[in-house]
Amino acid sequence: MKHEPHGNFWRRIGAAATLVVAGLQMAPGLIHAQVPVREMPAPGKQVLVTEGMGTDVVDGYWLYLPRSFDKTKTWPVLVCLGGAGGELTPTRAWGPSTYAFRRNGAELDSLVKDTFIIVDPHLKAGPFWERQWYDQTELLGQLLDEVIRDYSGDAMRVYVTGTSRGGHGTWGFAERARDRIAAIAPVAGATHGVSDFSGFADLPVWIFHNTGDPTVAYSNSRNAVSKIEATSTARFHLLDSAAPDNDAFLTQKHIFTSFDRDGHDAWTETYSQPHLYRWLLQFQLAPTPGRSP
Repeated sequence: MKHEPHGNFWRRIGAAATLVVAGLQMAPGLIHAQVPVREMPAPGKQVLVTEGMGTDVVDGYWLYLPRSFDKTKTWPVLVCLGGAGGELTPTRAWGPSTYAFRRNGAELDSLVKDTFIIVDPHLKAGPFWERQWYDQTELLGQLLDEVIRDYSGDAMRVYVTGTSRGGHGTWGFAERARDRIAAIAPVAGATHGVSDFSGFADLPVWIFHNTGDPTVAYSNSRNAVSKIEATSTARFHLLDSAAPDNDAFLTQKHIFTSFDRDGHDAWTETYSQPHLYRWLLQFQLAPTPGRSP
């Protein structure tokens, strides 16, 4: 069978997609352009897939390829699940591709802009229980398949993070696709999509939450820590910052950062520091008979 970029995923959803490269105000050098779906997106640009998603729940996603992208190499994939609603615009991609691009600093610049393939799917507004990322596991899996195949993503190094409802989705998607994910970082999320916490004993997890969060209660994350520890030998390393003052955090498989403040926004500080990215890159899936590095 003849190979086509975006093959199975796009054949499944139908109409041809459009890729839009949209400039971020906080990321000089990004330009506006239109490119056909079958062309390789320009490295270092955010590319927006806006048409043909074929679902009334997920209406598009942002794709970012590292500046030094080379298709002969494999690249770690960072999936960032945002909250529901809002415009599908660069400023609504509530992940590293927004916040890290605002910051200067050689380490952060290299870790985010020159290391990961970043995928930011967008969840449309709608009734809470009808708009959950963990109910989109099949779609997200198909999207991962396409990114890994068409852009040399590394199937052994897939990381998932998410904010608010995307934090719920990070937990729930990780439970349902455990064999595909090397590490997760839920931010200000709840775990109502999780039925068995014992599966997180072997999965590296770094949780971030504000103690005075009025939108998604801090107790959601605190209880998740308790349930994981109660069902396994895993123990969480406790922090109060996204930027620890030494490298001891790199030796930890399970971390819980509690920001001592009010408000829902635990993601700006989290994604604006290099530490999370350094921690994620330590982990990769072990080869299995059906999966090779």
